[in-house]
Amino acid sequence: MRLPRNFRLAALALLLFVAGAVLFTRLLSNPAKVTIVCQHGFRSAELTVWADGDVIYSGTVNGSSKGRLAFLGNRSPGLYKTIDVPAGRHSIRVRLDAENDNYDQTKLVSANFGEGGDNTVSISAGRHGLSVVAHGAPEATDDSGIVSSSRRLASSVMLSIFGSGMSAAIAFLVQEFMRAQKARLVSPPTEIKS
Repeated sequence: MRLPRNFRLAALALLLFVAGAVLFTRLLSNPAKVTIVCQHGFRSAELTVWADGDVIYSGTVNGSSKGRLAFLGNRSPGLYKTIDVPAGRHSIRVRLDAENDNYDQTKLVSANFGEGGDNTVSISAGRHGLSVVAHGAPEATDDSGIVSSSRRLASSVMLSIFGSGMSAAIAFLVQEFMRAQKARLVSPPTEIKS
């Protein structure tokens, strides 16, 4: 059975509305800039950092341990890297694996990252163990020091409009569906003449 034209148009409008709402909210939200700082006492170690189960950094980090021929290489010890993470509360898991030194430890911390640039995950490790400290930034402020709430306000207004639009579209779709079903049941059966 072919769906009525109004039903198809309403479904298309609903789909476009949802896509627009998702795009609008994505454009309004700025990611948090998180600086990962890692220092350890091993020659080299593999560092992996997860935020809510997603890998946000993975790589080899040179340490501050002095090897026999340390003067031959120009390796700068440690890591200082800034990455983008969605703003908000996150579960941060850090794993440091120095295979040559039989060291492999994992720590889990919680952090609330703001849209500002003062978010850090500080990692230090050595024979004493692994230490992970996460600091979140306060909300981003404008030049006058007043907390900018325009994004939050725009996002809540957009969510209200989105909810009202979804409710109206679903009511219209259900009404059109019921009207089509009623018309099908009420129409007299067609006679087949032989």
